[in-house]
Amino acid sequence: MTAACCLLGPQIKYKMADFKPLADELHKPISVIDTMDYGMMNGGKILDDALALIGSGRAS
Repeated sequence: MTAACCLLGPQIKYKMADFKPLADELHKPISVIDTMDYGMMNGGKILDDALALIGSGRAS
């Protein structure tokens, strides 16, 4: 099984610049999980956001 996207926890969003080239090389969209969703353990919203990210193929 391979990952369809890359999600970074909000505590390491400062590393996005390091991870983005790697994700681009693997043709995977990458994003940072929303801080509020992460803190509130809102897994449903995080999953919805990940599926939207996969569907759009964009990186943010």
